[in-house]
Amino acid sequence: MDIAAVWHDTTEKVKDRVVHPTLWRALETAVPITTEGDLFVVGFAPGTMHLSGHLQSSDHRNAIEAALLASSGKKLRLCVIDGATMEDWEHFKARQKANEEAKMRLRERARREMETTQTWESVFEKLGRTYASMNLRQLPQVRGRYLMDAIQMISDAMDELYDEQSPDEPSQRALARIIDRVGTLTEVPPAIIALELLRYRASR
Repeated sequence: MDIAAVWHDTTEKVKDRVVHPTLWRALETAVPITTEGDLFVVGFAPGTMHLSGHLQSSDHRNAIEAALLASSGKKLRLCVIDGATMEDWEHFKARQKANEEAKMRLRERARREMETTQTWESVFEKLGRTYASMNLRQLPQVRGRYLMDAIQMISDAMDELYDEQSPDEPSQRALARIIDRVGTLTEVPPAIIALELLRYRASR
């Protein structure tokens, strides 16, 4: 495909259909760079990028892509970049790839945090159900037995969910919430429960 000829023909077709001198100027200034897949890539040299917006508004883009179809015989999507060379296009793709990888990492982190939160939440609920099912739970010795069981349950959850070397903030907050919950149920200060938890884990 002769992309220069296609772009010239596309420009003329758009000029016939859309009366917008600034758009015409932007079309004439844009440099056709390459096609890749279904993309028709054009760029703007330094100092002319301010014109690119005229190609990217939805109405103008639709008119340009219709003209591209008529000129090339292929359904192409317009891709506008900052720069007018193949090197600029390669840099653009590299930036796009890096951005997408960063987004994927953020999505994966959010997914892991949600899964972790849900798992901690199940521990939280189990501790509450266990306490509610106990007979004579107002007695200190019964609460003491519950506290021992709760500490073991929390420790087991930590083995699965908690990185003691470098715990993330959601895990730290979830663990603190569970310790506070046990403290409320047993009327034991949370700091004491945390201390007993540390002692239990150190003694294993």
